[in-house]
Amino acid sequence: MNNRLNYNYMKRWYYLSLIALLSISCSVDKQDNSSSEISFQQIEVINSDDCLWKYKASQKSEEIAITPPVFEIDGQKMTAVLENIETKSTKIEDSRDITAYIVQGKLKADTSLLLKIMFQITDKSPFVRFKYELASTSKHELTKSKGADNLNYLSFTVPENSKAIELRLSDYSHKNHCYVPRLLDIKESQFSNNDAVMGPVMIVNDEQSSFLIAYEHGSQYPNAFLNYEFSSQRRVSLKAVKGNYLDKQIISADNPFESIWFQIGSVSDNMNELAFEYRSFILKYQSPNTESRKPYIYYNTWGRQERIQWGGGSTKDVMTQKEILKEIDRAYEMGVDVFVIDAGWFENLGDWQVNLKLFPDSLTDIKAKLDKYNMKMGLWFNPSIVSKSSSIYKEHDDWLVRKDGNLRGPFNFFNNKIVNVCMVSDYWKDHADRMIELAKATGCEYFKWDGLDFDICNDSNHHHGNENSTPQEREDSYGYLMPIYMTKIAKRIQEEIPNAIFDFDVTEATRAVGLSFLSVGKYFAINNGPYFHNFDLVEKFQTPLDNGCNNVFVNPGPARGWFARTVLEYDKWIPSILFLTHYQPDGDEKSVRVNLASLVLGQNGIWGDILDIPNQNIQTFNTMLTKYKEVKNDITLSTLNHTGKTGDAIEVYEKINAQNGKGVISIFSNEDNRHSYCTTLPCSNVYWASQEVHVERDENGLCKITCDLQEHDAVIVFFGVE
Repeated sequence: MNNRLNYNYMKRWYYLSLIALLSISCSVDKQDNSSSEISFQQIEVINSDDCLWKYKASQKSEEIAITPPVFEIDGQKMTAVLENIETKSTKIEDSRDITAYIVQGKLKADTSLLLKIMFQITDKSPFVRFKYELASTSKHELTKSKGADNLNYLSFTVPENSKAIELRLSDYSHKNHCYVPRLLDIKESQFSNNDAVMGPVMIVNDEQSSFLIAYEHGSQYPNAFLNYEFSSQRRVSLKAVKGNYLDKQIISADNPFESIWFQIGSVSDNMNELAFEYRSFILKYQSPNTESRKPYIYYNTWGRQERIQWGGGSTKDVMTQKEILKEIDRAYEMGVDVFVIDAGWFENLGDWQVNLKLFPDSLTDIKAKLDKYNMKMGLWFNPSIVSKSSSIYKEHDDWLVRKDGNLRGPFNFFNNKIVNVCMVSDYWKDHADRMIELAKATGCEYFKWDGLDFDICNDSNHHHGNENSTPQEREDSYGYLMPIYMTKIAKRIQEEIPNAIFDFDVTEATRAVGLSFLSVGKYFAINNGPYFHNFDLVEKFQTPLDNGCNNVFVNPGPARGWFARTVLEYDKWIPSILFLTHYQPDGDEKSVRVNLASLVLGQNGIWGDILDIPNQNIQTFNTMLTKYKEVKNDITLSTLNHTGKTGDAIEVYEKINAQNGKGVISIFSNEDNRHSYCTTLPCSNVYWASQEVHVERDENGLCKITCDLQEHDAVIVFFGVE
């Protein structure tokens, strides 16, 4: 079933299979020593040395046996085989239709230790989230007898006739100045030589069935905190590498060891179907924050701030109430849904109070105008920095980042002397509470997080180690816990501000790109492309301006899109709507079309000097985005099919909803030519195109699109729109 035409049939068969599985015994709120009888939905608890539980998505899909976790406790390896197992279930109260299950039992090796396995399951997806929690009623310690993490979260076997594949999410491309995904086959020599890979996703595929195991964390490849290790028996073990726990970390009832979340899922089909289902899982079921998944159109003031800088001014010149109100009017005319005020709106970083010299009414008029236009307000933050004039710096020296006893900073930033503050300390609660207070006072619903790195603190007074830990261990623990605390802050704020959208700027290296942050938000993927120094240009060409601005791709035209569209490679596995990228509205008619044809594929961002562009450009954006919004949900649901690489003579991007034929096709040309493209999926019988095109439809609804394109031009065809 490789064709998406069969998708509805597959879904019906899949749901019937799940109903059959649900009819198997389900022990809820009940103690049961006969653990082999404990089953619920896709999970069956086996509880042996070789298999703690089994996962099976449907009667025809691959059964995956998961071994118990193995801890080093008090200097000894201990396998978590359980006794006195209990299970209970709770319906999660949100829109995702998810049930939480807890399986818990005492370790047979030491009954003072209690292991909980927490599952999140929906019958609408073949993917399951799970995590572990280890507690104790007596004194026990997690240890590192060989000086390194010694924890095996799980193991599984790759069948002889199957291929193992690593999906990496955090490779930073210095050429493109953005993160890119990498799909890499695991060679037989990697098994025989006990190699290891970072992931975070491991795929097993034999064309008849496919399954996937992943962990929710984030780091920049190859700086691994967890690894998949291989053995000659084709065994794969997901193990801690560094920072997952501290040596002699006490386990108690009040302070249990908590793992990160893991994911597992399978389909009775090939890897393309697995990718389709996984993409849907990330979009609909991983995060309770559905706002981050909605296809809003975002405008950010930084593009205009940089434009002013390129002209010899200052980024602060546009950061006034008068200027922002004018930008809001213009953004509304274009069709923007979320208006983001970038860096410069604040008084003291860390205190995060509105600068009343710039905004005398503390953003009240700005919020009123945004409400009038039914637009959301967003603000820029860097939670990891504070001004030396802030109350946090003056009152909480114990929260500041220190490396080997030295403060990190001070640095100059927007006329502030700043230092770094550690988010893996009690500061995290203070920051979350300040954000809640600010959001309630101003109406901010979008938080752009910038500048968050994961390798900068080894202080002994925070939550990532104490004086008994080595500086390296504290630094490793900080790096491991950083993405976890980022999600903790976002979750705390979202409890009070349910519609809060968090967007993590990952435009530079050393940012935590992985599956963890996607459980609470999305990514801000690329600014203005590489810097001059990335290309080893001679000194006099490093920047065109005296003020030192050194982005390369800042001008109208196609070049910036060649780099920005690189991020769309994620869409096969992770929806492009979760990788916000901003496009520029200035330039001639062709440049506007190129930017819009990129934007509507799901990257959905606009910035630039919108007060200084022709009204015709504004109208073109309004027209195109009005058409886009008629099919925006179909585009968001649709997996990208594309031909050609960015910068090729022809690039074609197809995002069509298989269930109704609605969506978009964007065709880019870098040469004058006539081009035809045949769709991979049936399309709606109504369409709207940005230029003249010829569409032929066959008996199956597949379309052939023919158009004449000029050099550096693009055509957009919306299906399901008249």
